[in-house]
Amino acid sequence: MPDIKWIKITTEMFDDEKIRIIEAMPEADAIIVIWIRLICMAGKINAGGHLFIAPDLPYAIEELQAVVNRPLNTVKLALATFERLKMIERGENGDIFLPAFAKHQNIEGMERVRELDAARQRKRRMVLKQNPNLALNSGSNVMSRDSHAIDSDVDLEYKRDKDKDYIIIWDNVKSLIKQKVNAANFTTWFEKTTARGVTEDGCFYIECSGEVADYLEKNHRQLIERMLVEVTGKERTVEFMLPEEV
Repeated sequence: MPDIKWIKITTEMFDDEKIRIIEAMPEADAIIVIWIRLICMAGKINAGGHLFIAPDLPYAIEELQAVVNRPLNTVKLALATFERLKMIERGENGDIFLPAFAKHQNIEGMERVRELDAARQRKRRMVLKQNPNLALNSGSNVMSRDSHAIDSDVDLEYKRDKDKDYIIIWDNVKSLIKQKVNAANFTTWFEKTTARGVTEDGCFYIECSGEVADYLEKNHRQLIERMLVEVTGKERTVEFMLPEEV
């Protein structure tokens, strides 16, 4: 699901007893800003209040400090304060969890995003079913213009457009992305992605696991499409395919 672009901050936020306790502390302003940043991060990750770089990769304190852009000692103080006030909890692997995050979620907005995502998935399947000009490379064997591939439900004709070497384009896109994200992020989410095709209107189809597809959809769709434009010089879109769909 795409990331949620909004969260709820109530007008009574500063009437909360815990916020009032924080306001009495020496670095209150910075700590409150960090708290709001954590809520925003939880909304972007959209994992029920959990904060992590990847599901199996929690933030190190230095990484979190870089994200919230506050002095390291202030971040340590803020986390210790939040933990003492039960505003956050620590998972077994060290990830951060906001137990009261549900009150910050815009449920109506989330449902709308789910509806839009479902519509996008239906549109993608329709393209796969109806577009006879989808170029597809299934590993080492490149299909010719006259070749046919058979899906479990429908026969699909795939044509390779020699003017659009999408495999090389995707390799170049990944090289650019590697310069813009940290090494762990790239290895976990980008390294094992594979270009599988491109439609005449410039939509790139990328094969990856369901977990990777969800994460890239939520966090990096705009970055990927921006890098596609940088490499090709044209407006591009991207869609993610699961291995079984290929």
